[in-house]
Amino acid sequence: MGSAYFLHLSDIHFYYSSNRPDLDRVIRKDLLNDLKTCKADYKKIGGVLISGDIAFSAQPEQYKIAKKWIREILDICHCDIKNLVLIPGNHDVDYAKSKRTSPKFYRISLRGATNQHNLDKIISGFYEDVAMDVLFDSFQAFNDFAVSYNCDIHPKNPVASKEIKIPGLPKFKIVGMNSCLASDKDEDNIKQGDSLINEQILTSYQLETDWDDKLFHISLCHHPTNWIKFSKEVEQAFDARFSIQLFGHEHKGRIITNGNNIKIFAGAIQPERDGDKWKPSYNFIKFTKADIKDHMEIEIIGRVWNKTSHSFGCDTPESHKYKIKLPKRHRLKGNDKTKISDQSETKEISIEMKNTDVIQKNLSAETYYSFFSLPHVIRLSILMELNVYDSSDGMYGPIECCKRGVLRIVKNKKETEFERLVVKNNGSGV
Repeated sequence: MGSAYFLHLSDIHFYYSSNRPDLDRVIRKDLLNDLKTCKADYKKIGGVLISGDIAFSAQPEQYKIAKKWIREILDICHCDIKNLVLIPGNHDVDYAKSKRTSPKFYRISLRGATNQHNLDKIISGFYEDVAMDVLFDSFQAFNDFAVSYNCDIHPKNPVASKEIKIPGLPKFKIVGMNSCLASDKDEDNIKQGDSLINEQILTSYQLETDWDDKLFHISLCHHPTNWIKFSKEVEQAFDARFSIQLFGHEHKGRIITNGNNIKIFAGAIQPERDGDKWKPSYNFIKFTKADIKDHMEIEIIGRVWNKTSHSFGCDTPESHKYKIKLPKRHRLKGNDKTKISDQSETKEISIEMKNTDVIQKNLSAETYYSFFSLPHVIRLSILMELNVYDSSDGMYGPIECCKRGVLRIVKNKKETEFERLVVKNNGSGV
């Protein structure tokens, strides 16, 4: 019987300061120890999903700490780096940039939309100007960190999505959405019920892009739908497309079922230290092919840090178990060896091709990760040595410039030489 565990984390809030201790370092270490303790049950994690607020204030030093900790998680869980999906939260917005006049004006315009159609028209107009580039500039530090995992977000591709294949189960597609385009520092003072609670935005493009009827779609979004503008409409879109919906932001682990939909809130790894409400938590999610035809069993194991034992443990004596009916497009036929056809393999590789396809089908995810962990000047020297650097790519910025070079490497079948140079420049290898 096919089954797989996924790890769902959120709101880690990595903080760095040269003049104060890291109060949450022990909590993060306790979580790593808990993963080791639980290892006998899950053996190997099929995917690690992080629903935002990775940094505390979107500073490069915070992401350096995050990168090391995430690598430890992947190693403990024996999870392939290509099966890590992460998205930004409001704390991954650089507020020093977002408070400038131009991005502030654009955010006000987004929040002034009167309906979803009007919002999409405003966004469409932004693409004809510099507005989208200005808004996404506030995510630069996040993108510099996320690009090595192939999870960076930008105007032309505001969704971080990956396919994860588990034997005996439908192929999963994790669709990571950026709900923070209209976020600013004022949001930190908003409590549920106040007037600005539903001022975050999701465009129709994010909700509808890359839909494939052959895949089992799971949404990954920082803000729950009640925080998003036109929330009723957005929730309807979520419920129609995603049987499993993963959220963060509220720092409270909980589960909501709605018909054939399961909405899972991860809690926070490092929430605010405010008395009894301070409960660091995370989730395991187990997917199993059910013994009833066309159904899948979902088991959610919540782990909560205990102040008495100073360790993580189960949130309840019993795990939370559900059984959902697979939509017709996701149903398995025959036995566990049934394969779902993948037509994307026939697509011609080009500069405009999505990077996820390049990673999973043509290039080692570890090599890609190691390449984008190198200083930009070293990355450029590798591209030049392989004769895939085009000086005109510089106009797109450091990340996109290097991505275009990597795509040419794949197109020209230079992957082996590329890996050799990446290993050489990393010193100790990938």
